[in-house]
Amino acid sequence: MSEPLLKIEGLEAGYGEVQVLWKIDAQVGEGDIVCIVGSNGAGKTTLLRTISGVVPATAGRILFKGDDLTKLRPDQILERGIAHVPEGRRLFRGLTVRDNLLLGAYLRRDNAEVERDLHFIFELFPILRERQKQDATTMSGGEQQMCAIGRGIMSRPKLLMIDELSLGLAPRLVERLSEALIEINRAGLTILLVEQDVMTAFEIASNAFVIETGRVRMHGPTKVLAEDADIRQAYLGG
Repeated sequence: MSEPLLKIEGLEAGYGEVQVLWKIDAQVGEGDIVCIVGSNGAGKTTLLRTISGVVPATAGRILFKGDDLTKLRPDQILERGIAHVPEGRRLFRGLTVRDNLLLGAYLRRDNAEVERDLHFIFELFPILRERQKQDATTMSGGEQQMCAIGRGIMSRPKLLMIDELSLGLAPRLVERLSEALIEINRAGLTILLVEQDVMTAFEIASNAFVIETGRVRMHGPTKVLAEDADIRQAYLGG
């Protein structure tokens, strides 16, 4: 059996003296879509922030393609191939949609390929082509999420991490974004998705990790977890 693309072993992290993550073990296989679900405050966002180097790990290891990334800076982790689409989009006010997208490629020097990836994003999200000269922060929430995902893709990562895909968005937009993630995955990109809407996450992902109070409570194929009585009662309305 091949080694997973991302492997997390005994990971612990937090903010100052407040510990949030406790001995997290998880993995993401190459080419998979994996989701991390759980209630608000369970530690999902902290886990992504620790993987991307924004929050330092206090124990454990983060292995990517077999290499230990645990002590690397965020820019070094991005260079290794992990892109993070943060909760709340975090687009740059005053910059156009096109410029926000190109910021995702700031470490790249392959200009022709950058243009090719930009074309791919405009094909994936045609509204961004129409709005490419508009201040990105003046778009709707769904359009901003498209731009944030596109910016992540522009770094040409091997793993794209997305924090709260559906937060504050209408169901129709969530469905469109979900379809886009499946399309991106089919194009060869591995995805790790944090999502509070468990039903949406289970429809997109093939495997899931359920986090409660900073610990992995359950994990397995989403089709199996969706039939679990405890999961259904806690997250799927019975």
